[in-house]
This record gives sequence, C-alpha cells and structure tokens, in this order.
Amino acid sequence: MQEVCEVGFSDNNEFIILPKSSIAELIHTIQNTGACSADVELENIIPIDYVNYIIRVININRGYHKKFAYSYLRQGEITNEEIASILKRQLGFLTVDNIQCFTEVVLTNSDKASCYTLKFNPIAHVVLSTTGLNIAIKDYNE
Repeated sequence: MQEVCEVGFSDNNEFIILPKSSIAELIHTIQNTGACSADVELENIIPIDYVNYIIRVININRGYHKKFAYSYLRQGEITNEEIASILKRQLGFLTVDNIQCFTEVVLTNSDKASCYTLKFNPIAHVVLSTTGLNIAIKDYNE
C-alpha cells in the first residue's frame, strides 16, 4: 500500500494564487533536490499568462470579497510586484501533512524577474522524498 501525504495551506483566509499544477511542480522540485534550498523564478512557479489573468481576477474582486483584500498590501490595483509578495507569503503557508514545507521564503526582485529562495523544512523534505509517495493536494479557494 502506498503512503499518501496531504499538501495544503496553513492559512486559507485569502484567495490562494498558486494553481495546483504549480504546487505539484514545487513538490517535484523538493523531491528531486538533495540540497536544503532552491532558487526559483516567479515564471517557473506560475506561468506569466496566469499571472496576468490572476491580476485581473484580484483587481475585479478586491473591493467586493474578503478573500481578495490582501490587507497587508497597499490599497489600489494589484501589479506584478504585489503578486510576487502574495506568492511569497502563501509559499510560507504551504504544508505537507500539516508540516510547513519551507522554513524560509526569501523574495529577491531584479529588473528582469522575481526570484524566490526556498529553504526546505528538513522534516517536510524527508516526507516528500519518500519513495512511491502519492500526493493529495487539498481543495482550497472554496
């Protein structure tokens, strides 16, 4: 019998911008990295077309739905910079079997791209590195 681990978010009070396909890709990165951290560019986590789409969705809903408020950001239109900040925060909430996936998420912005340094939680890294593990991504944004 194969073991199943649940991947989700410890804080689900806001609209999660990370698509399930991106979560699966991040899990794959963690599983295949022998190191304790990885550097990943925003476009390698979320496709640019999806970023543009999600900016429109947030800006349309921001004043109407609590999950789109992102109270830690300035008021007004969301841009790519705010998407990078939202993602940084949400990556910090990513869990595997209720264990935080990352001990630290560092966002570095350059003229070209936003880059994240993800420091893996050693316990989560061991869980995700289990051979034959099935991953179940919890539903969110309900």
